[in-house]
Amino acid sequence: MPPDLQLCPGLPAGTVLPGLELGYYRAFFRVTAPIRLPAYAGSLWRGVLGHALQDVFCRTRDFKCSGCRHRRDCLYGQLMETPPNPEVALMGNQASVPHPLILRVPAPGQPKTHGPGERVPLDFALFGMANYQLRALIEGFAAIAEREFGRDRGRLVLERVERQDPNQPDGPTRPVFEAGRFFDPGEPLVPQAAPMPRRVTVHLETPLRLKSRGEPVTAGGFNFEIFLRAVVRRVSMIHTFYGKKELEANYQKLWELAKQTRFSHCQVFPYRWARRSNRQNRTLRMDGLLGRFSLDLRGNEEVWPFLSQGRHLLVGKGTIMGMGRYRLE
Repeated sequence: MPPDLQLCPGLPAGTVLPGLELGYYRAFFRVTAPIRLPAYAGSLWRGVLGHALQDVFCRTRDFKCSGCRHRRDCLYGQLMETPPNPEVALMGNQASVPHPLILRVPAPGQPKTHGPGERVPLDFALFGMANYQLRALIEGFAAIAEREFGRDRGRLVLERVERQDPNQPDGPTRPVFEAGRFFDPGEPLVPQAAPMPRRVTVHLETPLRLKSRGEPVTAGGFNFEIFLRAVVRRVSMIHTFYGKKELEANYQKLWELAKQTRFSHCQVFPYRWARRSNRQNRTLRMDGLLGRFSLDLRGNEEVWPFLSQGRHLLVGKGTIMGMGRYRLE
């Protein structure tokens, strides 16, 4: 990525980072046998969907992606264990390719049981060409009905999938699947940058798990430079692998701005949770940060497009499980 092309200072409202098609979708499931959702359900949803996709699309039936010659053609491999692209270099110490799928699960709350007949929604998003695999992905969602859901052996049946507008998440929706029928989802949309305010509050809605110098970032060590580096890295990687045009920005200028910026208010706290990895046969800590912080954007106009678009992409570790979602206010 060329390091010497500067973003225009004083970016006007409506400026977009180039060429990223983004699809927002919501699936609705009907409960047929009671399910219990944990306080944070990202890992549960990711596991159930992953197994359903393997059931439908794994050709070898040994359910191991490493070394599989079908990995690039298998929807599970493409979405869940995304293979490297030989034509695109990884960024810095990036160890893996970002997934073109994220699950937008609810913020942590209280465990909740859903009984037969209740409807349970699941929001998700697709980047770039993954949007054109939507029909196949819906087949994977439908296959969830063939599996037990969680430790309580619940059951879900897919009823409906609809497309949302990332620029109007609470606006009108468009059906893409209902009662076994598929409908044209239309073209994916490009998210618009919101008008830049003079001051912004960032709400960390799902656990934000970051590392700095190889160590997990704690609430006491959290600052705007660490957060912005994670956001810019995420936006840049998604554009590199799934955008129509590689992102160009003056990264050095962004880092200088980040170092100079201090929170006007910061209330960030740890959220502790763990997930079970069947593949590794062990429990993995996935602790992150929740809370909110505020900052003055005057003089920081060049960071705004990244903050604005990063809220659509999620940031840090575990994004496929919904981690790292934030809201701007």
